[in-house]
Amino acid sequence: MARTNVLINKMLRICTTQLASEGLSDGLFNAGVRIEEHCLNLTEALNYINCKVDVSIEQYCLEQFLEEVFSQEGEGDGCKERKWVGFKAPFGETTDKGLTNEMQNDRRKWI
Repeated sequence: MARTNVLINKMLRICTTQLASEGLSDGLFNAGVRIEEHCLNLTEALNYINCKVDVSIEQYCLEQFLEEVFSQEGEGDGCKERKWVGFKAPFGETTDKGLTNEMQNDRRKWI
């Protein structure tokens, strides 16, 4: 069963759902989008939006949400690109480049 995240941009007062496996892109994070709840099934995510999210926040489909978020960004600020941060190392570090040398060095100190 696919797990789902609830994404919210509180400045624009909009929310949506997205597959948890897609992570959160740097562009979305920089545009003010945050994961409100993570790793729910779709029914739980929709119930969360209906019951626990402020009623003044509008629910959008993912495509409309992305269009609205990125249309509010200034031109040429680098946030138009949708590069997902999806590589997750066993200790929880996340990067768009996968496991870096710095992470490997830090990991040696933990073990």
